[in-house]
Amino acid sequence: FVRSSPRFLRLLNEGSSRSDAVELSRRVLALTKEIAAVDGEAALACFRSSSRALRSVSIEQFEAWARRGLSSGRTDTRARRSYFSLETRGSYEALHSGSAGLALDSIQHLLRLYVEALTGREVDVAPLAAVPDEARIGDGRTIHLPSLVNEFGDEELDFRLYKVLAAHGAGQIEFGTY
Repeated sequence: FVRSSPRFLRLLNEGSSRSDAVELSRRVLALTKEIAAVDGEAALACFRSSSRALRSVSIEQFEAWARRGLSSGRTDTRARRSYFSLETRGSYEALHSGSAGLALDSIQHLLRLYVEALTGREVDVAPLAAVPDEARIGDGRTIHLPSLVNEFGDEELDFRLYKVLAAHGAGQIEFGTY
């Protein structure tokens, strides 16, 4: 638990205000406590996956996902721990099932291949939330895109927006204007 805390605290640091960060941490810790009453290792897995999950979904979606994992009646501890670690496709889909918009996680590999085809170079695609503090966004090797796009309310149009943003980033890399 202690080793997982710095990653979680970095996520809180990205928040807009101290009161929001306190509320977010309170809610995540309350969920962790609920899960710990059933399975301590699953609670730790949930806490560890919270920072990654909260980059792409809201706290309400995260809470619903965690409660779904508790109420599913999983008797196999290994399956329960895999669920809370976001190691299974079902867990990932359950987390994102209520999200409106298109998550970068679901198309990141495809966009990376698209950008590599455009530039002829090996390029990474990463969420904007992954940009370290005081780092340059344009390093010539990574294109940073939003974690979630819900601009049009249609998955196809949101995917097109991701492609446009990725192509723009590819153009900046190709012509050295990053």
